[in-house]
Amino acid sequence: MAALGVPILDYRGQVRAALSISGVREAILGTDPAGPRERLVEAGQEISRALGWKAVTGAVADFG
Repeated sequence: MAALGVPILDYRGQVRAALSISGVREAILGTDPAGPRERLVEAGQEISRALGWKAVTGAVADFG
């Protein structure tokens, strides 16, 4: 088993939820673990932007 997760931030940069994926290790990490990780990070950023979050250089929440 393996799992990956990212925070979902609101317009104040406060964590309001989390987005995660889990499953059989080979399916989640496989031969290219960067693939699922990048898609999860992108999805977390997209949801957070919909809640008003704006990326700030040097922010506490890194998503990466």
